[in-house]
Amino acid sequence: MRGTRWGVWAVGAFALGVVGTASAGTINYLEVYTPAANYLMDVDATGQRKSHSWAFDLRDNSGWGTPNQTFQNGSITLVLEDDGGRGDGADKATFTFEAGTGLVEENINAAAWNAAFTVGFAAFSDGLVSATLTATVGDFYFRSATLKGMSTFTIMDLGGSGGTGDLGGTGGTGGTGGTGGTGGTGDLGGTGNTGNVTPVPEPTTLLLMGTGLAVLAGAGRRKARQS
Repeated sequence: MRGTRWGVWAVGAFALGVVGTASAGTINYLEVYTPAANYLMDVDATGQRKSHSWAFDLRDNSGWGTPNQTFQNGSITLVLEDDGGRGDGADKATFTFEAGTGLVEENINAAAWNAAFTVGFAAFSDGLVSATLTATVGDFYFRSATLKGMSTFTIMDLGGSGGTGDLGGTGGTGGTGGTGGTGGTGDLGGTGNTGNVTPVPEPTTLLLMGTGLAVLAGAGRRKARQS
C-alpha cells in the first residue's frame, strides 16, 4: 500500500508598525494669597518682630496632574501698605521665599507699595511654594501676595498595533493504493481543500476474480475436446 500524504500550508503572522504623534502645550498657574482684612505687620514696643508664613498651593489647579511638565521661572508680586502710624516713613520689611531673593530690611513708605520677585523653577517641583514676610521696623499692612507660574508639556499619542494573521487550511489525505492530491492553500482563517481519492481493488478481490476466470477457461477447453 502506498502511504498517505498530507499537505499543510500556513500564512505567517504580521504586525503593523506603531506610529506616534506628539502634542505640546503650556499651562499657566495663578495663586493669590490674601490674609485677614487690614492684617497689620508690626514690631511691638519690646522689639518683637511679627512674621507671617504661608504656602502657595498649585496642586489644586486643574492642570497640575498633566504628565511631563517642565516648569519655567515664575514670579511673586507682594502688595503692602504703610498705615501712617508709628514709625511712618521708616517701616521696614524682610520677605523670603523658596528659590529666590526677596526683601532684606526694605523701606515700606508708600500708601500702596508693591514689588515683583523672580521665583526659580525648582520651587514648583512639589506644587508648594512657601514664603515668609517679617516686619523688622515700624508697622504696615499686608494686603496680598500673588504667585504666577508656567509650565510646558509634551504628550505622545501612540498609534494602534496591527493584527496577527491566522493559519491557512490543511491539505487532504491521499486514498489507499494511490497518491493523494495536494491540499489547496488556505485563506486566512479558512480550511484547505480535500485531496482527490483514486479507488484501487484490494488483493483478495483480484485473487477471487482470477480463480473464477481460470475455472471458466478450463471448462471451455474440456467442452471443446468433447465435441
